[in-house]
Order: sequence, then structure tokens, then C-alpha cells
Amino acid sequence: MEIDEWRTIRKALNACLTHQHKLDSLCNLREKVVHGMLEFIRECVRKHEPVDIGKLAFAVALNQMSNTCLSQNMTSYESDDIDIR
Repeated sequence: MEIDEWRTIRKALNACLTHQHKLDSLCNLREKVVHGMLEFIRECVRKHEPVDIGKLAFAVALNQMSNTCLSQNMTSYESDDIDIR
């Protein structure tokens, strides 16, 4: 990767993902992801089902990033498509 390409990527990330104003404006989306995770955990507890922490952590991280970029979740916490190895 050329230095100019790397600078362009860094600028885009700074402007779109890590700029404080952008992060502050997306606080409600991050809270929605955390709320969904807690609801999933509560449902598992109610059903006496185990929680795969690795899958859950991956799904939360993926949804946090996708909410920041696309304003929507990319996966559900119940998804069997997530395979952590």
C-alpha cells in the first residue's frame, strides 16, 4: 500500500469513524446495540441456555462497527453464521 493511499484511508477513518463529533452523534446507535445484547443475555438466562461469549463479543463488535458506518446491525446474536475458531 502506498503512503498516499494510507493517508487517504486514515483521513476517511478519522472523518467517518473516530471523529469525536461523529462518535457523539452515534451514541444512541451504540446504546441500541448494547441494549440488544442485554436483551439476548436476559432471554438466554430465562431459557437456561448457555451464552457463547466469543460469538456474542464478535457480534457486538461487528454490530457496533456496522452501526457506525451503515446505521444498522449486520448480524443477530442468535445467528449460526458466526463461527469463531
